[in-house]
Amino acid sequence: MATRKAAARCGRTAAAGACIGALVAGCGAAAQRGTASRAAHPTVSSLAAPAAPASSRELTELIDLSQRLGLVGLGAGPQAGGSARLVASSDFGRSFTAISPRTGAWTVTDDVFFLNRKDGWFAVFNVNTLRETLYRTRDGGHSWQAFSAPSHNVAAGAVDTVQFLTPSEGWLTQTMPTAPREGLFMTRDGGRSWHFMASGPLGRLPALGPVEFEPGGHIGWLGGGMFSKALYRTSDQGRAWHRAAIPAPAGSWFGLPALLGGTVLEPVVAGSPHELRLYRSTNGGARWSLVSTLPAVAVRPGTCGPALPSASFPSRTVAWAAAAHGRRTVVYRTTDQGRHWTAITVPGTTPADTCQAPQLQALDATHAWLLTRGSGRIYATSDGGKIWRRIDTAALAAG
Repeated sequence: MATRKAAARCGRTAAAGACIGALVAGCGAAAQRGTASRAAHPTVSSLAAPAAPASSRELTELIDLSQRLGLVGLGAGPQAGGSARLVASSDFGRSFTAISPRTGAWTVTDDVFFLNRKDGWFAVFNVNTLRETLYRTRDGGHSWQAFSAPSHNVAAGAVDTVQFLTPSEGWLTQTMPTAPREGLFMTRDGGRSWHFMASGPLGRLPALGPVEFEPGGHIGWLGGGMFSKALYRTSDQGRAWHRAAIPAPAGSWFGLPALLGGTVLEPVVAGSPHELRLYRSTNGGARWSLVSTLPAVAVRPGTCGPALPSASFPSRTVAWAAAAHGRRTVVYRTTDQGRHWTAITVPGTTPADTCQAPQLQALDATHAWLLTRGSGRIYATSDGGKIWRRIDTAALAAG
């Protein structure tokens, strides 16, 4: 997966949070992460900073599948009694077509994950019954099967995120940050049944946060949670976890790593004002070295908590990051492994009272999607950030 979002959840892009080219966003009063929302292509990875808990959910993750296909999870919100649904775009977000399964009232999007253009999963939470339903398609959304899945409570930040390594083998992370509690489950039949693997923070899981597994399903990583003070690695499908020996300053925040072949890139936010540090390992996490530092990446209102940037790594040499500077969103881009960064100001402003960080999903050195929190605006660029096109959310909702 490069990371979950690299596949088409393609829920985590991940933040310091998914395929090449299109868009997927979870929205509605219950969409949160990626988690994640989150997707996993072999060469693309994204990381998104976790949003602070909120009483309602909004657009929260951008997920790309290919340059010609994008997916968006929608939900009217629990107060409106609406239904979660899924729409697709084949023209880089200019128009959308409904491909959703039939969902019930009072449902919202938890996560979307696509392995390819045919095999996909759509996680939906019912805020009335507190039940989770996982919809599975084998034909790109023309038909769906519905399976019961481990659920969560309705408290702020609670969400299910899914990752599939093959059409049959996958993982579900059940996160309830206010409990606090997290559960890790595995399936070998495409989501029809789930087997409990670990729980936290009092069980085998050492912390709360997104979980990503490498191809093969044995090696996995845990990080990127709201209070992630370390990165953890497992080599036995999540039964035992060990802290990665990353030489970061005390008090740093650790994201979920980007997995680029044999290279692991770990985003770490450290210091005050916050700086984004990128650490690299080429031996499975045994040794880490600092490869880039991006200083003063975020400035937020004094009432907000830590300002965590969103980072995305489409290749070993190209990286993007997004952060809030007051009411403005600034995007940073490098094409030389972080030796030099270019700052790009995005048009528009965010509400003065929002504490949520922007979310970025980069596809390559020139193409990227950006979600500005609070305002819920989605932008796209195809020229390295020189011009940002605002996505017509009316067309998205009418899909």
